[in-house]
Amino acid sequence: IISRANLVIESAPKVPGISEPAKNAAIGQAKYLRSLAYFNLINYFGDVPFYETPMTVEQFKIPRTPKAKIVEFLVKD
Repeated sequence: IISRANLVIESAPKVPGISEPAKNAAIGQAKYLRSLAYFNLINYFGDVPFYETPMTVEQFKIPRTPKAKIVEFLVKD
């Protein structure tokens, strides 16, 4: 969910032929799903790896991010 949501958030503004309200709705829905997924992960596991953008191969082994930093990002988002 997180990977796909990040992809939508990054790619939606670049898609031609779609109205701005539709793009904004897609981005909003993707941010909600990403927040929900992280909320569930941090409540179950605590600190987890955190990605704000689509992942690259190098990012698959990043260390865990503190739960407080993830919560701060989700509230801001």
